[in-house]
Amino acid sequence: MGVLAAIGAMVYVPCCWYFPESCRWLAQKGRSDESIKYLRVIARVNDRTTGLNHKLEERGGYVIAKNNMTSAGMMESMRVLFRSRIAARFLTSMFGWAVTSSLYFSISLYSTDFSKDRFINVFLGGLVELPSSILGFVLMKYLGRPRTAALLMVLGGISTMALPMIPEHLPAISTVLAMVGKASSLAVFCVWYLISSEVVPTLQRSASMSLSAFASRVGSLGVRYFMYLRKYSYLAPNMAMGVAAIVSGILGILLVPETLGVDIPDTIKEATENKRFYRLDIFKKFSPQKTTQPGNDAEKRHDHEHMPMI
Repeated sequence: MGVLAAIGAMVYVPCCWYFPESCRWLAQKGRSDESIKYLRVIARVNDRTTGLNHKLEERGGYVIAKNNMTSAGMMESMRVLFRSRIAARFLTSMFGWAVTSSLYFSISLYSTDFSKDRFINVFLGGLVELPSSILGFVLMKYLGRPRTAALLMVLGGISTMALPMIPEHLPAISTVLAMVGKASSLAVFCVWYLISSEVVPTLQRSASMSLSAFASRVGSLGVRYFMYLRKYSYLAPNMAMGVAAIVSGILGILLVPETLGVDIPDTIKEATENKRFYRLDIFKKFSPQKTTQPGNDAEKRHDHEHMPMI
């Protein structure tokens, strides 16, 4: 199995030569001509070439100048993610990653406990994976990020909590609930992925994704310890994971702003300007908007160096 996995990974090696670098990264490294070259390729593939030259003149110089700032180091990124006004949003997404991973692997690894036919459970567990990923993207398109995360986390939490309450002579219901929980957790992975990248500035985006992935691994490692709670109560593991999932969904709708229809932020100022929170009004509607552009280089440097703190 290890050999097969290694052979599969080798397929991605040519990507190092054939996949271009990020336009923002190229601009940050002073390779502006290459950055503009790939922007033109992206525009052509997406059939957005109309008015491209004007847009590059108007917006391109601003982006290149902004990304030519010195790259943020580890300590600077930690200060932005954990001490600025975006800290609550980032920590909510990290918690969501950990809980989602815990929920997903607990159902995957212990699916044979949910009904008598373990082979059917494993088969259905694999069958539900692809539709679940598609479901996450479709829901995000119409409901947005926070509402989709809240809906799926609450649904997954309720399904997990209900599992141990199903009588043993009704294995079909247990299997359905297990698959609903697994589908919800898998679909919401897509949502947390986007949230983690869209609520933080460009220079801290890689750090945000790395820490979120770390939180996910911590959540998956904690699954086995959740199961040890069965020594005290048969319901305890499912109740603990279910409550954590519901809390994560509630925090998402309260603390994470809607990023659908908003330009991805390049600076702290742009990130904190997004105040499109649903809070308790989950039916609130937001119109698409674009972040404001700083007027000059001095303002860009001021925005980067003087971050709004809590």
